[in-house]
Amino acid sequence: MKNYVLMMPMVGMLGLSIVGLSGCDDSEQTNAQAPTLTPHVNSTPPAKVSTADDNRQSPKTLVEYAWPNIDDTEQVTVAENILASNYYVILDGSGSMAGKRCSGGKTKMRAAKNALTVFSAALASDANLGMLAFDVKGISERLPLGDKNRNIFIQKVNEVSAQSGTPLKSALKQAFKKLTEQGKKQLGYGEYHLVVVTDGDASSGENPVAIVNEIYQESPVILHTIGFCIDEKHSLNQQGKAYYKAADNPKALQAGLDNVLAELDSFSVSEFSQ
Repeated sequence: MKNYVLMMPMVGMLGLSIVGLSGCDDSEQTNAQAPTLTPHVNSTPPAKVSTADDNRQSPKTLVEYAWPNIDDTEQVTVAENILASNYYVILDGSGSMAGKRCSGGKTKMRAAKNALTVFSAALASDANLGMLAFDVKGISERLPLGDKNRNIFIQKVNEVSAQSGTPLKSALKQAFKKLTEQGKKQLGYGEYHLVVVTDGDASSGENPVAIVNEIYQESPVILHTIGFCIDEKHSLNQQGKAYYKAADNPKALQAGLDNVLAELDSFSVSEFSQ
């Protein structure tokens, strides 16, 4: 998980009541001002995984992220569990997902849907799960982040049809916006994972490099991409900035999703590149 220092000088202006965080007894709080939140400080984030050791970047030192950028004019409803882990899925519903190459006799879309069903069942019960897809219906959120929505998630996944282009830049922008909104509700605490399942490169005008850089440089959101039936040259395989798994069969696709839930610090380049 990326780790960061949450800059929240305006917390008192949000009207929040933070109980039991100050470490002071009642007598010390009698004339106290509105409580403020102690910045969330962890150790250095892990190195991002690439497919070659020689191109792997060193871990960042501690970075102060302004993310999620709450200003004093916003009305923020604080989440019940501000320490929740969040997993936001982007499912590719492009026309090529109707093909059967690499998918063991079924369509690539069916293989992806099966893998995501298993993935959702493996999530911790208190983790938040959400989904955005692009298909014949366009790019849209199909399920907002929530922790009691696994059956609905499977239903929404199964409703995605393979018939569209591959607007990766637009999809990543929308997904990042949704995770940022959740980050505000959690005051920046918790974990934030953006999981992309795709089988093709970006459509014209939809190169995702700039938004990947923004996500990496300005937030603690971790980007995971499973490139299904495509090689290591995918535009989302940005070494040192994201986790990328090239999957050439349904088993490898499932393994890529399983790795999202694995302990991030335990990933090795050799394991992730198989």
